[in-house]
Amino acid sequence: MLLASVTSASFISASAYAGGGGPALTQTAQKVYVDDFTTAGALSTNYAVDGTDSFALTQNFATASSSSSQIKLSADGSALVFDGYNAPVGTTSEYSTPYLSRSVAIMTGSGSINTTTQFEGTNGTPVNNALWLGGSNPILAAAGTYSVTPYTQTSSTPATNYTFPNGSFPGAPAVGNYFGGNYYASSLTTNYFGVNEINQSTFAITHLPGFPTAFANGATSATDFAMADPDASNPYGFDTIYVANTTLGLQKWTYSTSTSTYSNVWTLGSTASTLAFAADPTNTFLKSLVMTTDGHGDNVLYGIAVDGTVKGSGTATYDDTYLVQLTDPDSSGVGGAPASFSELAYSTPGEEFGGVTFAPSGTAFGAGDLAVLQVGGSTVPEPASLALMGVAAAALLGRRRRVGT
Repeated sequence: MLLASVTSASFISASAYAGGGGPALTQTAQKVYVDDFTTAGALSTNYAVDGTDSFALTQNFATASSSSSQIKLSADGSALVFDGYNAPVGTTSEYSTPYLSRSVAIMTGSGSINTTTQFEGTNGTPVNNALWLGGSNPILAAAGTYSVTPYTQTSSTPATNYTFPNGSFPGAPAVGNYFGGNYYASSLTTNYFGVNEINQSTFAITHLPGFPTAFANGATSATDFAMADPDASNPYGFDTIYVANTTLGLQKWTYSTSTSTYSNVWTLGSTASTLAFAADPTNTFLKSLVMTTDGHGDNVLYGIAVDGTVKGSGTATYDDTYLVQLTDPDSSGVGGAPASFSELAYSTPGEEFGGVTFAPSGTAFGAGDLAVLQVGGSTVPEPASLALMGVAAAALLGRRRRVGT
């Protein structure tokens, strides 16, 4: 294993239950968990990430509800990659602390978690996601506005720092993804929406044609995206792109060889019919997205939906978050949008879901399962407590967290 020789890598005990009350929706550092969900929405285990040592990794509810707190599968499928603040649980003003180090975590399929990779973040800049090809390749991590930096797995010293010239990237990178060995990033700004291909050597930016560069209807942000239908003849690699958006909902874009551009073929917005399970569907947006193809050739998407209407009061406010699923049965790209999202699972008061991806290969996750980054929640029971709580925990899971069948 790549991380076997790293002394700070450790096996994290797993519990079968997370939830309970929590602090207010603020910038206070929260404990981070990686949840193992089946694609039917059943929580198998949750792994606690150490937020107390010198390489602490924590998040807060404010960033969990934004485009940050993402989790990605390495391109080779061997590990999960996610990041957070290098601050112990309970640290106040975590988000706005000047130049507070960020930690990048690599979690292998065996359950080993390493957080020794760190980078500096500017004052007030939220944590963006990290990416990793796997093997001896460096980590790519957003280190601040207009900046993406490759790091090694065992050092906080960047191999190279690539800073996008002001104006060349229209806003800070909201989220990055690897598809087909290429690096793509969406933009985060008040009047721009798009997906961009990034050259991994020079970091030159190619805006994918057809995506608009301005919106007349106000602020919008592409929080995540997934690419489908690989096509060697397409200069941008994929014929279909699904984009999650803070104000527009989920959009499907397809590439036309006749026009050499992408066009938006449907949009599934935030309404009571598409997100009936949310308390306030019109204030709910999709912040994380991952895709696979089923046995019928249909594209199946999983995502995290955030209901931005704050719940609770006093010292126990939170946002509702949901693990959702959507199947797009139209491979031709000319049909209409699916009717609605399916709710698979939901966060409980005192915790929020950040991002979702597919679980890595190994023994810590079930085959084909989903890995969800959870911010906040109950402490992890000791192994002895787990034995005593086994039956009760299983009952709680069936009642509180499992929605799908």
